[in-house]
Amino acid sequence: MVPLTELLPMDSSRKQQRHRAKQLCFALNQLSPDSKAERKQTLAKLLPFAKTAIIETPFTCDFGNNIVAGDKLYLNHNVVILDGARVTFGDRVMVGPNSVITATTHPKDAQKRASGIQLVAPVMVGNDVWLGANVIVLPGVTIGDGAIIGAGVTVTRDIAAGEIFTGRNAI
Repeated sequence: MVPLTELLPMDSSRKQQRHRAKQLCFALNQLSPDSKAERKQTLAKLLPFAKTAIIETPFTCDFGNNIVAGDKLYLNHNVVILDGARVTFGDRVMVGPNSVITATTHPKDAQKRASGIQLVAPVMVGNDVWLGANVIVLPGVTIGDGAIIGAGVTVTRDIAAGEIFTGRNAI
């Protein structure tokens, strides 16, 4: 696992980037499924590094420009990506509905939390990974190629290539 780094998320540049992403997510989530050209244009603005992604709505992210996707990423309905740090998806990744991938968390210390400091660490998802419905991936986690994460699992540690990780073997 990658260690967490402290970050002040509300500097003016990050505020602007986050506001822009929220506007684009809102616009995307209001479009009809028949508005294919508009959806594609909005996604290209929101996720410039996810050229062949298929993203079902609703979809939410914090910044968008921290999300990098290989070929044929599929995000099912109601996926949330908190991309305070880089979130990387390999090729042919499928993410089930209601899943959360977060590269952001908060300090355990109440004074640090109150100061607005966040903790971030990149998330890496390999090629041919399948995340089931309602999966949560926490900051700093790497999921190896071909891994399968069962529905409802919270991933708190690195997952080896080819590993099938279900609620029974979850930490």
